[in-house]
Amino acid sequence: MLKKLSLKEAEQHTDFAYGLALDAKTSSYPSFRDGVKSKDDFIRAESAIETNKNEEVLLYSRDGVPTGWIQWYFLEDGGSANTYTFLAKGNYGEMLGEFLEYIASRKRFRINEIGIGVPQENKGACGALESFGFKLVEASYVTLLKKEDFKPKEKCGNIKKIGLSDFSSFECLHRNVDMYWTAERIKEDIENWDVFFYDDGVDRGAIYTLKNGRINEIFGIDYSCGAYAEKIGSALVNHSVLMNSNPFMEFLYYFVDGKDEAANLGKLGFECVDRYRYYEKKLG
Repeated sequence: MLKKLSLKEAEQHTDFAYGLALDAKTSSYPSFRDGVKSKDDFIRAESAIETNKNEEVLLYSRDGVPTGWIQWYFLEDGGSANTYTFLAKGNYGEMLGEFLEYIASRKRFRINEIGIGVPQENKGACGALESFGFKLVEASYVTLLKKEDFKPKEKCGNIKKIGLSDFSSFECLHRNVDMYWTAERIKEDIENWDVFFYDDGVDRGAIYTLKNGRINEIFGIDYSCGAYAEKIGSALVNHSVLMNSNPFMEFLYYFVDGKDEAANLGKLGFECVDRYRYYEKKLG
């Protein structure tokens, strides 16, 4: 059965939950397995339930023994819910079934869809999600750059930084990209983003990186040609790292679709550390 926990109750089970987060076969995303996020980061995330009215921790027990843990949150502006952690020692199907019933009962949230990300190696979670009608919407290679491992190339002269005054050029390119971070949302939060635009007179591209303390993430690269182009993509990634405006950055994630792109990032010092699968289910 699932039980909503207070922060005090959650703290009593932190060691159990964090242990699950360290094993690919029982863990979820964001990852705590690659040496970037620590137990302190796990505890800080857990403590959000005390101040965020739209975030909860649920403990799943079987015959009185804890076997699973879910931390989830609701986004009011999108009507969607996501899990921060979706961890279980087996019994994923049972836990997921109860979780779907639970969030359906939370009428004040008006949830339209739920998203859950897990490592590909977590076969139990992937199988349970598929059996409950979740749709696989992203299958990515997880690449990671440690700042000290960066292998910089010469800057490309066809790239400029995008600000509010010339945001429309990025907006046009990003218009049809299907993700939470729309051009409008990035524009409203522009102080927390580095956006760079490539234009050689024929092809255009844009890269957008979320700056968040020591751990940053490239959320994507858009191409006017509609598909990955090594020359543009590599130039934009190189430029984005060189010109990153966050002095505290130590690590940079980039989830990419293709094996070739992941391999090309290796030339800049990125390492492919995992395979990621993101599932969504429409509700109601």
